[in-house]
Amino acid sequence: MPIPDTLVIIHYHLLPGGVCSAIKNSVFALSRSGWFAHRTLRVLTGRTDGVAEFAEYLNRMGIQVEVEVDARLDYSNRVWSERDDFWDDASALATWLLQQGGETSLFWTHNPTLGKNGLLTAGLMLAGQQAEAASSQHRFLYHIHDFAECGRLWNLMNLRGCWGSGGLEDFYPVANNVGYAVLNSADSLRLAQAGIPKDRIFHLPNAVASIRAQKKKSKDSIAVELQRYAHNRGYRFEPERQWWTLPIRLIRRKNVVEALLLAATTDDPPQLLVTLDANSEPERPYAEAVKDLFRRHNHAAVVGFGHELVGSVFGFDDLLLASDVVVTTSLLEGFGFTFLEGANRGIPLVGRNLNELTSDFAAAGFPGDSLYEQFLVPVDRETREEMITRGRQFAQKQGQLLGLNNSTIERFGDEVEVIFSDDAVDFGFLELNQQLGLIDLLRENALVQELRSLNPAAAEPAIFPHDFNERVEEQFGLQAHATKVAAAIEGLFGQTFEEANTEKISKKLLDLYFLPKFHRPLIGGW
Repeated sequence: MPIPDTLVIIHYHLLPGGVCSAIKNSVFALSRSGWFAHRTLRVLTGRTDGVAEFAEYLNRMGIQVEVEVDARLDYSNRVWSERDDFWDDASALATWLLQQGGETSLFWTHNPTLGKNGLLTAGLMLAGQQAEAASSQHRFLYHIHDFAECGRLWNLMNLRGCWGSGGLEDFYPVANNVGYAVLNSADSLRLAQAGIPKDRIFHLPNAVASIRAQKKKSKDSIAVELQRYAHNRGYRFEPERQWWTLPIRLIRRKNVVEALLLAATTDDPPQLLVTLDANSEPERPYAEAVKDLFRRHNHAAVVGFGHELVGSVFGFDDLLLASDVVVTTSLLEGFGFTFLEGANRGIPLVGRNLNELTSDFAAAGFPGDSLYEQFLVPVDRETREEMITRGRQFAQKQGQLLGLNNSTIERFGDEVEVIFSDDAVDFGFLELNQQLGLIDLLRENALVQELRSLNPAAAEPAIFPHDFNERVEEQFGLQAHATKVAAAIEGLFGQTFEEANTEKISKKLLDLYFLPKFHRPLIGGW
């Protein structure tokens, strides 16, 4: 079996966040297993921000890495005037990508089909084709953390509009040198249903580093830094309250406003700590609206301190160990680190369950039943009727634009009608202005009492088994992850796949994902 001499990891950026953490943990896992003993590690990225910190982290772990920055890999929604110009540039990028490898390389690309950069998506496809035509031993692993077809239709349209008159219609190549890694069992099933052969799909959940957390900074010293940060940016910080930490980025799918309602149902509302701000232009309006809400109403909430403080002034472990609760209100996730990060450190978890993800944690004893499936709020009939109309209009407009069949469009509308049929509606199905309007009413004690009545156990922390950390490590730890990665590499380099019907995989995925729960008003914009 050919063994790759070079691992080339490709991602748009190396800024702090879920994907970057996943890359670090994967590399660390492989390093601990001895995989890099006679191999070269290269990382290709699109911007300099975060590169020094990334390289320093790996160097501290004893891992040598070569990082190459090329702006062509960064987020981009550029539209070419001519189709031929786009493909010429994509071909040039493909040639450059192949030059970054060794004699036998694994090109491990994270989120290449997300619609963040059509040129990279096309360049990667061409690189695979060029490698196959040259009978090279290179292999390509498409590691999908998030799907453009799932709640990110604007990204999908970026891919479909790479040049003035059109764009990429399908970008899931099926070839002997291409495999797909996904984070959860549900995504693996959907890829197979869409037409990717099962033997080219590798279930590769994120590595969860072993937690032997020790306090290096006291809660009081962390509080001093958070107080300074909050004062300088107009946030309210009251350290004597319980600390409810959301170790997330302030983006739409994280549904952060729900945490305020959740906090309101408690007898003693906590201090909210949201670690990271938005880092992409489409998410900034949402982030600014939420930050304005916190400041305008003087809520006990601090946002975005992670980039400035975590890792330099105090550690992530320090923050979580100082927290009383970890909170998740997310509507969509790829893997769901937040479900595990606090629990692995003995910190209680409160929030919304995402059963498609957490079912993968069941073997470790994850108590999904202790989290809520929906957070109900009162919604008047006029608003509900309006949302039913808007939902059907969204389905019709987007469905026709994307070429979906009538039954898929009607299915979406029928589900919207069910969602808004009762006086109490899941807060996660409201659009942003409706969410903000409900927060404006929180001062009314009657509303607080109704929220408590509708969601009686929402703020109750999940109870984890005493050996949960050990179980997680066995299933998702570094050793388990390294074994899964090695199996994926062996599968890619060690077998010849049968031909498969690969027509319109993206469209099939879109049909599977075209449901209200994946395209909520907050995320999809209807």
